[in-house]
Formats: sequence, structure tokens, C-alpha cells
Amino acid sequence: MSIKHLYPTSTPSLNLNFKSSGVADPRLSCVRNSIGTYVDPVSGFIKTAPANVARVTEDGLLVEESRTNSIRNSTGLTDVAGINGPAPSASTAVCPDGSTTGGTVTNTSENAGITISTPSVNAGTYIGSIYARSRTGAAQQVKTAISSSAGPVTTLPANGDWVRCFSNTYALGSAGVLTLRLLANTSSGMNVDFWGYQIELGSFTTSYIPTSGSTYQRVADFCDFPLTSWWNPSVQTWTGDFQVYTLVVNKAIVTILIGGNRPLEFVANTGSGINKIRIGTASGPNAYSELTPADRTGFNKSAGTITASKVQAYLNGNKASTPNPITLPTGNFTTAHIGYYGTQTTDQYNLNGTISRISYYPTEMSDTALQALTL
Repeated sequence: MSIKHLYPTSTPSLNLNFKSSGVADPRLSCVRNSIGTYVDPVSGFIKTAPANVARVTEDGLLVEESRTNSIRNSTGLTDVAGINGPAPSASTAVCPDGSTTGGTVTNTSENAGITISTPSVNAGTYIGSIYARSRTGAAQQVKTAISSSAGPVTTLPANGDWVRCFSNTYALGSAGVLTLRLLANTSSGMNVDFWGYQIELGSFTTSYIPTSGSTYQRVADFCDFPLTSWWNPSVQTWTGDFQVYTLVVNKAIVTILIGGNRPLEFVANTGSGINKIRIGTASGPNAYSELTPADRTGFNKSAGTITASKVQAYLNGNKASTPNPITLPTGNFTTAHIGYYGTQTTDQYNLNGTISRISYYPTEMSDTALQALTL
């Protein structure tokens, strides 16, 4: 028996398919007053995008909040020391960015490895990451930790592929120095290459932020798209396929603003450990169609229709609650914000993830069609 999904027959007047195209639509503007890294979908290497250039990975458009790498000299051996064993040395291995700027460490005991210190940082919750690969042709287990010998265990594959290893979060009670540690998890020690060290303020890890002699702040991504003849404010259906790093409140997919208010929004609301999809206006709870299925930080497919008589959303094939009818706002709409809402200085709520595709249909869709778009 086969199951057929009844996809809508109408054609979108806007179809931003970042994943399949591998590039940003030339009409999309990006403001990010710093460089930013991304994994190039063609070469597979970590590349650096200049300031104000959108980042497109193999998963789609990358949108992140501002973060600072508190480790100076995030490659090389300048600030790296051995711990409970021999000192590290330079490596000739090709690193995740295509360079040969990594290090290597060999030891023969558990909890031996390397440590990299930050300058003094402010109190807060931090998380660390580092890239590593096995040099031996056999799988190896390593631990990644901040200022301790306890941390998550990562298995480095026997084929020598690079793996990004993550620490647990670390709560720093007052200003001080943190150390990122990569340690052997077994009594046989480890023989690994390492590269790309990062400690950032936050509860989850974001893309790699390269540094040299000082720490570096990657500024948030703000992508905008002009509302032109493709958009009909009175009848709208949006679809968004996306991934988020973590379940944190209000991760915008598309928002349309006038005068700083949010009259229309299509938002992944992932607060309180749940993943929601919400479409409607920002005027009150009855204006939303909202869904709260099980936790899902992976790939999501969402769709929603909003008209004067219907507000309905679907997420991953599941129907959202049906609210009261709303009054569609009017005004001089000019811009759709992609991956954030608010302004570029306050109330940002960046997606912190990737948007694979955004489509817009200038028509109302049935529940059957909306569900089909999210399966």
C-alpha cells in the first residue's frame, strides 16, 4: 500500500531554497558587522564570510546571535600547554579550514592532554568546543571539559575524520580565567590532532569563531528581504523548513514589521523545552495558531495560512490550535526579516540555526494542503 501526500497545486510567488541552491538570493540583504564562518557546501571546509555577507551551508541559510570566542589564538600552539603529560607539538594534518595550523598530542595515561587558557572573563555560563581527529588508524575516546577533568566523551573515528567535541556548560561565579581541556578518556592515553579552540558565553555552541592575538566577537546575522509584487498582505501562506541548535524561546523564521511592531510573524517558539510553530499577529494570544509537539531540535517542516478569517499552522504534519479570527493590519510594509524579529539592536530573537527553505503563496490553503507541506 502506498501513501500519497496531497501537495497544493498553486505555485509560490517566492521560493527561497537555500539548501538546494547553495547560495543566497541576490535580493536578500545581510547585516553582520564582523566576519563569520560556515561550512562550505561544495568543498566541505570551514570558510570565512566577510562582514555583511550571508552564510549558506549545506543545510541552508545560517542565522546566529552574537557570540565571542574568549580564547585567543584559536589555532596553533601559542596558548596551548600539556596537562598531566607531554607538551603538544605542531601538526602537518589538513585541518577543517584546509590549513595546516593545528597541533598534535601523544600521551599514555587517562586525563592527560592539552589545556588552553582564556584571559580573565566575566561571570556567566560558558561552553567550550574543539576539533580533534585520531592519528592512529583506530578509534579513540577523548573528553572535552572546562576547568576540570570531567566532561562529555567523544569517540574519534578510526578513519581520521575531524570531529567537533563539546564540553558541558560551566558556571563561572565571578570574573576569572577559564581553561579548555582535551583529555584522554582511557588509561591507554591518546594520539590525536587538534584545532579550532573556542569558549563562548552561552548554554549551547555556535559556529567556530577564529581568533588571533585577541578574543573576537562574531556579530549577529540580520537578513532582510524586500516585500514587492510577490506579496499579498491580505492572503498569505508561508512555509519554512528549518533546524535550531537548542530549544530557546522565540526563534524567528519570517517576521514583517511596521514601525517597530510585529503585525505578522511566523516564529518557531521553542521555549520551556518544547518546539512550537506560531503564525499570526503580535496583538494577543487569540491571534496565534500555535503548536507544541514533542522536543525537536533537528530538522522541522512548518507551514501556515493567515487571512481575515483563518489563522492555521502545521509543524511536522501536526495541526496547531485554531484561534479566533483576527483583523489583518494595514500599513506601509516594505521588508520581511529572515531569521530574526525586532530591530537590529533590541528584541532580536535570532533563529540560531539554519533555514533550508522559505516559500510564500499568495493564497489561502486548506488544512490538507498545509499538512502535506510539512510531511
